[in-house]
Amino acid sequence: MRKMLVLIAILAFFAFSIVIAFYPYIFAQTITGELLSVEKVGPNTILSSDKSLAFSFAIAIKELKTGNIYTSSSEDRQWGAWEKISADKTKVYCAKARLYPYEPWYLQKAGTYHDARLLSVSDCQL
Repeated sequence: MRKMLVLIAILAFFAFSIVIAFYPYIFAQTITGELLSVEKVGPNTILSSDKSLAFSFAIAIKELKTGNIYTSSSEDRQWGAWEKISADKTKVYCAKARLYPYEPWYLQKAGTYHDARLLSVSDCQL
């Protein structure tokens, strides 16, 4: 009986460790909605030598089903193609994106998203 309890405790520990390590991937959301804004974070606001931050974007998408507006940060360079296009408000585009939540134990960022991945963009049929 004691061996069984130890085995269960070990398995629970590993399961808990996996959830902690892969939390953003386990709880990622894929949303489809109107592409409201894609803004590049300007080089003047970046005080780091990390070159990947030169391609940092802030994204806002209004989900079609619920009307909720989701915002996220991203370093995915695909958003760069839509930065200027989304600024033109004469045409409406819809994006399908995967958003990864911050872990709830990061209290300052809990409930927000990062590393938005652009999956597809199409004309919106509103």
